[in-house]
Amino acid sequence: MGNGAGTATFVVDIVGEGSHAINIAFVTAESRDLSVTLNSEPTFQFTFVSSGEWCGNGGKSTVLPIEVNGFIDGVNNITFGNSNKNEPIIEWFSIVDGST
Repeated sequence: MGNGAGTATFVVDIVGEGSHAINIAFVTAESRDLSVTLNSEPTFQFTFVSSGEWCGNGGKSTVLPIEVNGFIDGVNNITFGNSNKNEPIIEWFSIVDGST
């Protein structure tokens, strides 16, 4: 992702519609925006501040929680990235279960 390298789409099965928090582990040496698209709806933009150095220079990942609205109960497609932008390196993500 980033540097014109495209996007990454994941299929996730969600219990409960509406908003869900997503924890994203990332690395970036400079402030960068991340595009997040859910089920082909309008794209959300999130700004990720520097986590320190890049991976190749000993940089460590940092976790940023974001909130995305528009999940449906069941199967969802979530896409990270925008081929026209430089974006942070995403190490992993997890969707927070809001059920009790």
